[in-house]
Amino acid sequence: MLIQQALKVLHVNKLLRKDKLYVHVHPIAWRDQFRDSCNIEVLPNDSISANQAKVLLPFSFMRRCFYRLCHGIQNRNPWLAARLWSYVAVVLDKKPKAA
Repeated sequence: MLIQQALKVLHVNKLLRKDKLYVHVHPIAWRDQFRDSCNIEVLPNDSISANQAKVLLPFSFMRRCFYRLCHGIQNRNPWLAARLWSYVAVVLDKKPKAA
């Protein structure tokens, strides 16, 4: 979510002629409503969109280095990556009912 805030400050979406993202981003706390009935796992999905990367990093070698750095962070510390990246995946596994 930190990256998305930085993109707002830099007005990247306006440069891309987009007023809003194509998805609705819920706050991380949104998942807490399922805590009683599900096991919750938050996984990092993508740091920024491809279009945003093209605006911020105009050369392909810069984008390649950026994504390699992001991939390394994601592998070493997925919890941190899930908090920093713009796009996360929330996995909800339903808990078995108590007998």
